[in-house]
Amino acid sequence: DIGAPEEKERVYRESVRGALLDLSTCARTGAIPWADIGAGWAAVRVAAAGTDALSDNCTYQLPTMEKP
Repeated sequence: DIGAPEEKERVYRESVRGALLDLSTCARTGAIPWADIGAGWAAVRVAAAGTDALSDNCTYQLPTMEKP
């Protein structure tokens, strides 16, 4: 458990923000990303499911994701 709903929203938001920042930095500079596309997509999936779970007041099971 990562805390109150406000904290969960912040954690989800920051995970997506971090992934997008990494992607945009790499696109701009040609650097190698810290995380691969699978990690970025996983961050978006978890953030979306977490946001839905908070608004619906329930939990969601995410299916296993194949590696790209």
